[in-house]
Amino acid sequence: MREASGVTEDVLKRFDRREVEEFLLACGTDRLEHPGGTLYEHLARVAALLAEWGAEEVLQYAGLCHACYGTDGYGEVLLSVADRAELAALIGTRAESLVYLYGSCDRRATYPRLADPAPVPFRDRFTGRVVTPVELDIRAFLELTAANELDVVQHNPAIASQHGAALLRLFTCARRRLSDAAWLSCTKLLAPYGSITGPA
Repeated sequence: MREASGVTEDVLKRFDRREVEEFLLACGTDRLEHPGGTLYEHLARVAALLAEWGAEEVLQYAGLCHACYGTDGYGEVLLSVADRAELAALIGTRAESLVYLYGSCDRRATYPRLADPAPVPFRDRFTGRVVTPVELDIRAFLELTAANELDVVQHNPAIASQHGAALLRLFTCARRRLSDAAWLSCTKLLAPYGSITGPA
C-alpha cells in the first residue's frame, strides 16, 4: 500500500539516472569550472565514489545532485530552495532531503559538533534555524561530505595543502559516523597532512 508520506512512493518508484544527468546538464553543470574539470564531472565522481563505498542508491542520487542548492563552500546555485519539489520529483523525497541538508549546512557552526554524540545541532544557513537531524541523516551527510572533499583534494593540490589537515581532523573526530570504506579512503588520501588519532 502506498503511503501519503512519500517514503513508500520513493521505494516503489525507480528513478531514472539518465533523466537526472540530463537535468544537471540542462542546468549548465558541464560549463561550470570545478577542480578536476567541470562541476558535472565532479558530481559524477562523488556519486561513483559513494557507490564504490557501498552507499545505498538514495545517497548516490544525493551525491549526484549535492550542489543543486549551492553549498557553504560553492556559491553556484542550480536550483532555488523554493523549487525543492522539482528536485524531489526527479530523485525522490529522501534523496532531495539529503541534498537540502548538505547544501543548507553552515559548516563553521556544524562541523565542530560532528564529533558529539547524537543529537547533533545543525545550523541551516538558509534560514538561520538550528535543527537536530536524526542520526541516520547525520551519517549520510558525513559520508557525502567525505566523498565531496576527497574528490576535491584529489584534483586540487592547493586546496589539499591548505585544508588537508583540517579535513583529516574533522573525519578523524567523526570517525564513528563514517563507513569503513569511507574512512579507509580518508586515511589514504589525507594521511600526508597529519597524524591519524582520535575516536576509533
